[in-house]
Amino acid sequence: MIVKRFADKLDDIDNKYIFGVATYGGDFGTSFKTLSKIIENRNGKLSAKYGIQMPQNAFNKPWENIDKVIKKANKKVEEICEKIENRYEGYLLRSKIMNIILTPFYIVIKSLYKSGIAKISGSDKNLEINELINRADIGFEVKDNCKSCGMCQKVCPVNNIKLENGKPVWLHKCENCLACFNLCPQEAIETTIVSKNYHYKYPGLNANEMMIKK
Repeated sequence: MIVKRFADKLDDIDNKYIFGVATYGGDFGTSFKTLSKIIENRNGKLSAKYGIQMPQNAFNKPWENIDKVIKKANKKVEEICEKIENRYEGYLLRSKIMNIILTPFYIVIKSLYKSGIAKISGSDKNLEINELINRADIGFEVKDNCKSCGMCQKVCPVNNIKLENGKPVWLHKCENCLACFNLCPQEAIETTIVSKNYHYKYPGLNANEMMIKK
C-alpha cells in the first residue's frame, strides 16, 4: 500500500521510463497489474517489470536454502541494473505462459488472504483489502520480556506505533512489513500473521539502516 500511495503522487511521467521491481517470498501476485493501472491513470506507462525472489519472512520453508536464494537474488539485481541502464522494456519475471496459468489462482489466494486477515483482526471480511491490512495489527501483542527500548516504533515506516508506558501500541494503519516484529532485539512481539517463534531478517540488515530509510 505504501508503494501504491507513492505511485499515485507521480506527476509529469508521460514519456518517462518507469520500471517496477517486486521482491517476494512466494509470488508477486497482482502487484504489477495494480501498479500499471495506477501509473496509467497518471498518464504514464510501466515500461519494465522485474521480480526478485527473496527468503520467506513470515513462515519457515524447510526446503528453502536461504543462502542459495540470496545468492541468486544478488545475481538477479545485477542483471536488473544492467537492463535498467539500457532502458529495457518488458518482463524479467517468468514466461507469459506461466502468468496466464497462474492468474486464476490469484483470485483464490486473494480471497483466502482476505478471510485470514479478517479473522486475525476480528473484522468483516467484506471490508476493502487495504482496510483489512491496516487492521491486521490488532493481532499484535507485546510479551513480558519487552525492555521498552522503542525499537519497534523507530523502524516502523508509517509511524503506526506509539509507546504507552514504554510499551508499543499499534494504531491500525499497518503495512504488514513485519519490521517491528523481526527487528525487536528481544523478540518480544507476537503476531498471528507470522508462524509462531519464526523470525527472519536479511543478513547484514540492521535497525539503524531501517531508521535511515524511514
